[in-house]
Amino acid sequence: MHLVSDKLRRNFSKLFAPAMNLAKFSVVRVPISVEVKREGEVSDDYMVTLTSSATDGLMAVYTPETTNPQWFARSTIYREVLAQAFEYSEPRLGMSRWPTLSETANHLLFNLTEGDSDNQVPTVDAKLAAIATVDGAWASRETVIVERMDDGQWRVAGYGRTSEEGLTSLDLKITTSGTLYAVGLDDFGVTFVPALEVAVGDRVRPATFTGWIYQVTERGTLPAVEPEWWPAIGENPSRPLGTARAVAVRYFRPLAHGPVPVERI
Repeated sequence: MHLVSDKLRRNFSKLFAPAMNLAKFSVVRVPISVEVKREGEVSDDYMVTLTSSATDGLMAVYTPETTNPQWFARSTIYREVLAQAFEYSEPRLGMSRWPTLSETANHLLFNLTEGDSDNQVPTVDAKLAAIATVDGAWASRETVIVERMDDGQWRVAGYGRTSEEGLTSLDLKITTSGTLYAVGLDDFGVTFVPALEVAVGDRVRPATFTGWIYQVTERGTLPAVEPEWWPAIGENPSRPLGTARAVAVRYFRPLAHGPVPVERI
């Protein structure tokens, strides 16, 4: 593998850049850039190759001496490619990925480490300002940020709880070319358990869910047998729930937004 990659680096390190630069103004092209790190530090001794997964044809070679970014016709991207990164400091390291290139997924970041478990997904720190409302009022709700990576796989970039007082800043770990979506989750409560002690604010869910959750307004103990549950009617007064009291509240299904912009740190 090292002999092949060394030969590629010698023979192709200056081949692609002039051709791409001369042609990029003749048709609509998309810039694709790469970044290689070793143990989190920027490398100056690397090679990255892009190979078409459909034809096995070599599409581009990146080294510190070649143009970065390189330009590609739209007709050649929006499809999966094999991206291989080699870092030549001793001991030499390498990794492979299968990203799908596009105008938004146009920066490939590789972080190579000596530990096998760490040659996974390189990420950078980011923040997202989030707020949740229920019936028009600010509410504290779980928010999960999911990311569709450039290879089509999904990962959780971060999560947290919004505040009843306004915007909340969520800490994220994101890739540099993925697409992010925010999912807000209502409190689904706990399934009814006989004689369970509950506190004010706890939510209880019937064993057979029908759309209503029961929020405890006075602490106590749930009954020994599941009660006959009730909907919210009129002013929705609290009712006995064992020795506790609770009101019926509507459960709202998860709500997603995206793509969402984030602030990279």
